[in-house]
Amino acid sequence: MDIASEFKSQSRPNQLWNVRSFPEGNKSCYNLVPEEGKDNKYLIRASFFYGNYDSKDEAPEFKLYLGVEEWDLVKFNNISEFVFREIIHVPSTDYIDVCLVNIGSGTPFISALELRKLNNSIYVTKPSESFLLYNRLDFGSETNEIVRYQNDEYDRIWKPFNFHEWEPIHAAYISDSLSDNKYRLPMAAMRTAVESLAPGESRTFSISINDDFSGGPYTLEYLVPLTVRNLNSLGNTGDLNFKIYMAEGSTQPPILNAAEIYVVKEFKQSPTDQDDVNAIKNIKSAYKLKRNWQGDPCVPTQFLWVGLNCSDNVYNPSNITSLDLSSSQLTGKIDPSFAYLKSLQYLDLSNNSLTGPVPDFLTELHSLKTLNLSGNKLTGSVPPVLIERYDKGDLFLSWVCFQVKWRWATGAEEQTIFILRACAGNNKAVLTWKQRLRIAIDAAQGQPAILKSHNSTHIVQWINPILARGEIESIIDPKLRGDFDVNSVWKAVETAMACVPSSSIQRPTMSQVLVELKECLEIETACESTWTSRKDQETSTSSFEMVAFDIESSISIGPQAR
Repeated sequence: MDIASEFKSQSRPNQLWNVRSFPEGNKSCYNLVPEEGKDNKYLIRASFFYGNYDSKDEAPEFKLYLGVEEWDLVKFNNISEFVFREIIHVPSTDYIDVCLVNIGSGTPFISALELRKLNNSIYVTKPSESFLLYNRLDFGSETNEIVRYQNDEYDRIWKPFNFHEWEPIHAAYISDSLSDNKYRLPMAAMRTAVESLAPGESRTFSISINDDFSGGPYTLEYLVPLTVRNLNSLGNTGDLNFKIYMAEGSTQPPILNAAEIYVVKEFKQSPTDQDDVNAIKNIKSAYKLKRNWQGDPCVPTQFLWVGLNCSDNVYNPSNITSLDLSSSQLTGKIDPSFAYLKSLQYLDLSNNSLTGPVPDFLTELHSLKTLNLSGNKLTGSVPPVLIERYDKGDLFLSWVCFQVKWRWATGAEEQTIFILRACAGNNKAVLTWKQRLRIAIDAAQGQPAILKSHNSTHIVQWINPILARGEIESIIDPKLRGDFDVNSVWKAVETAMACVPSSSIQRPTMSQVLVELKECLEIETACESTWTSRKDQETSTSSFEMVAFDIESSISIGPQAR
């Protein structure tokens, strides 16, 4: 958006003539990815000129974040003030997030964002420290104009500064004079200085801060720049009284060309693990997610991405531990990027339109405790490793094609009957108890099975004590929500348990099983008119949508019936 026309002038840089505002969301971020990557030194500058771009005549106030830490507050004294924030920073990641945060005092906006690579040997900081620019001054300016690129190859902004008691002088610097100085100071600033004139031949000086000796003596050589720096923070001392004074034996007063003043900023919080960040960004891209995921996904915690939970990051980088993408309109296959979320404990991809098989790479998520894939259009079987983990109680697993199976034999020919839920690929409709009985009857009469079998798991020891306690409801699919006749269920379970004995003499024939199942259906049909129809109001993540029993993949009721 353009600023108001009355604020446009040739003296104001064109980059300030328009802004980008962020009226939606609490946090809006730019993701900078410098070629040099992490552990290098950068100058980062954000510029803001309100210029009444929104015709409200009221400049906003908002916060600026760098990565996971607050950088500074952006505040204006009036609508025509130009404000910029600059920091010298060494990122610990290959990317740099610059974020604007709404604090309820107007819409955040930005005019320009700049990133400059610096020499790593200058502006020396301690680990986890950065330098916030307080001021950068060009003393004795002859033009009273700002100095920056191209005069300064690092594009530092030098403000002109003069004082009535100082007298400017001029030095005939040429570009080669500054070639050996690693700070690469701009010639426009170095050829001017200020001094209190005095005759003599030598120019030696010392420096003090708040009357405490800081450094020296220093002796200047002709046309040789000298940079003096203080490597220790001065702490929160209030006003600073900086003094440069002639040292003993010097016959001329000191010369001061330029000065930079920085505030030390500690970045104590660790960002989210970079593999996790890359994975989640790839997932967002793969599924074209429109969620307002901005900046670091985990920290600061008040801006945690919706659908995510993360581990604590007091001393170490955060990891994503929970990812909920249910009902997010996901399509296509399950993206391989999920495999890089190594600390993931909870993954919910339910109620989408995902297709293809359940991928083997999900078995690489060793921390995973819950995996919900129900309500999709997935095909094939669940990887055996995941089934085994569920059997051991290490993983809660929910998928659309789980089954309970009974086996029996007629003569030499073995047959199989399945009681299962439909593999429709979504949870919009739940098979009723009556529909499930009809599937069982069809299978008993030789109709093709809907699902192929997996390796069987014996559940008699699990179900017997439940039946002994009379708790039939605890083995019924919760998604039936009580919409069944309990007598019909008891008869079906008793029929199933009659097929368990190892001796074929003790087991019913298939014709007997068929009769019993038909009676179950008759009981259900007779009572159907007395039931109140219920719609499935929610998708349960605590149970599998099985037919008669709340049991997972390919469970065998017992050995072959006769």
